[in-house]
Amino acid sequence: MHPQRSGSPRRDPQPDAQPDRTLPPVPAPIATVREREALIARLADTPKIAFDTEFHPEGSYLPQLMLLQLATDEFAATLDPLAVDPAPLVEALCAPGRTLVLHAAQADLAILHSRFGRLPARVFDTQLAAAFAGHRLQESLATLVHQRLGLEVSKGQRFTDWSRRPLSERQIRYALGDVQPLLALARDLEDELRRRGRLAWFEEDAARLTAAATHERDPLELARRIRGAERLDPRAFAVLVELVATRERLAETRDVPRSRIASNAVLLELARRQPTDRKALTATGGLPNAVVRRHGEALLAAIARGRSRDAHSLPAPPPPRRVTDPRLDAMRAVVRTLAASLDLPAELLANAATLRAPFASPIPDRAAFARALGLTGWRAELLLEPLWRSYTETPAH
Repeated sequence: MHPQRSGSPRRDPQPDAQPDRTLPPVPAPIATVREREALIARLADTPKIAFDTEFHPEGSYLPQLMLLQLATDEFAATLDPLAVDPAPLVEALCAPGRTLVLHAAQADLAILHSRFGRLPARVFDTQLAAAFAGHRLQESLATLVHQRLGLEVSKGQRFTDWSRRPLSERQIRYALGDVQPLLALARDLEDELRRRGRLAWFEEDAARLTAAATHERDPLELARRIRGAERLDPRAFAVLVELVATRERLAETRDVPRSRIASNAVLLELARRQPTDRKALTATGGLPNAVVRRHGEALLAAIARGRSRDAHSLPAPPPPRRVTDPRLDAMRAVVRTLAASLDLPAELLANAATLRAPFASPIPDRAAFARALGLTGWRAELLLEPLWRSYTETPAH
């Protein structure tokens, strides 16, 4: 997927008044119900389909879908969601027994889940698979296609305006170029993962992408990602969680960006100060008068809910972002060494936040250590014991 960047949309330097006649023409996007139904029928017996989207992530609560593109081994096509409802196509793509092949799948799948309430039965994410094959954790599609297939993927329309109609031939060709190599790339990566004995690990991670919980916006997790939340006490963090939940609800109801309600910095300051009336709310700063007038009572109610939570049910703030503890250094060394021996990116085994988690609160025993890390499946089997040894055998200071 290629989200539209913020600011004024960048136009193609040469619109499609003079299409490139040195290349074969590209099919126009599907724009009628009849064409859509014909496409669905053509896909009926296809078990694996390459898929991608173009969208605008800003200006509304949910990203605005601008184009869907797909490819099989026989053909490739695009669908214009501004001209014809894509929901029946999405339903067909998510049919039982079908695999969608994507690159960096999370954003595209989040759109399918939020806009259509659907997720595919199975996903093959070529970016994730490449990491298990020894590439960087977030390797670009162009790099992988060049290195593994010897082909070139155009980068010329990355910042184009996908809302413009009609789309230019260059835009359509670029969009199709993102899906046409995916099936061959997926086969190549799957063969390598099988040779390396990593296929089961990859499939375990890929299965999470098809779980609805992966794409739902949990206020607790959203609050934990806000920079500075780790410095709040549990009561103030409970207030922040309630404020985040309220912002989500208000932004979704009005279909506006979350920042139109309040920025993360403002929510953090409200959680610290915990105002109890409109005057104190306004004095906090950062909230426009119009927001205070329209949403002041909802924000104050959120603060009150956080302040009144039972002490035993307070959520734990996120772990500190900076930990100066030799045990953390030892744990990082364990992950780096193991990753190098497996020819895998260290972040694929355990990211920085995971390794910091045991330092957020006292760890009385191995079970508490395991809960703090939150490792499951192949990661727990591989890492839990060596990380526990490094944690217990390294002096804290």
